[in-house]
Amino acid sequence: MRLSRIKKALAHGVPVFVFIVLVGSSAMASVGSYCATADLVEGDLRRALADTIAAKGAYYAANDTIRTFRGLQAAAGGNVVMRVDDATFRRNIASGRLRESAYLQVSIVGGPGSGVGPAVACGGGIATDAVVLRSADGASAVALRGCAGCSAASVLAMSDQRLPLALFAAALLWAFGCAAGRRRASLSRARAEAYGGLELSADGALFVDAAGEPVRLTPMQHRLLAMFFAAEGHSLSHREICDALWPKKPDASDTLYTLIRRLRCVVEQRSSLRIESDRGRAYRLTDR
Repeated sequence: MRLSRIKKALAHGVPVFVFIVLVGSSAMASVGSYCATADLVEGDLRRALADTIAAKGAYYAANDTIRTFRGLQAAAGGNVVMRVDDATFRRNIASGRLRESAYLQVSIVGGPGSGVGPAVACGGGIATDAVVLRSADGASAVALRGCAGCSAASVLAMSDQRLPLALFAAALLWAFGCAAGRRRASLSRARAEAYGGLELSADGALFVDAAGEPVRLTPMQHRLLAMFFAAEGHSLSHREICDALWPKKPDASDTLYTLIRRLRCVVEQRSSLRIESDRGRAYRLTDR
């Protein structure tokens, strides 16, 4: 009994476990691909920023440029962060899909008598660490950061999701296959058994004839006829019947004879079946 329960639990648990493993693997592969792509994007931005600083760093750190930024700060009454759509920076971006949303973030982060503070983070998207360039006189500094205004959905679209999609499709196919298999098994169990013009309902509660009319049987007659339907070759021994119907009765031969005689009349009237006896040692339900 315990082994049967274990097998039943495994039959239900293993398909669910496999489905969870496939879905979990798909999610992990998707996140891994997303993170790898985000790292590639950031690396592309870092390389482009380094090339841009090599080409135009002196321009951004020039006193005139810093003086312009300070004027904007004074007008705004606070720190100013500039978005600069630098053509050189964009040309240095390797990814064509990333190039259109790439820009430089520029801010003044120091002044006379003060240290160089941190750059202000990009508003969303992906950004590199700030690179600080000091002015020629060393009194001020400008921070440059390479940014890409791409959303998480954009990064996901750029990532390779073939493996995650394949795993997710496998999970769906597995779930569909398991559901279809269970449905087929359920239909197979629910399918009524028919023999010789009599049909036993799916729940085993009712016999109907060829016209679809219920066959009236006593509880004992119904049980015996159901045993005939379930038995291999529709054959039952005397002992099998007595042990199943009257387990506590020492000798149920007379009772069995009466039950067989009455059931035979009903069966032969409502179907093409008949009950044959092998000298009282066994009985068989046959189709005439």
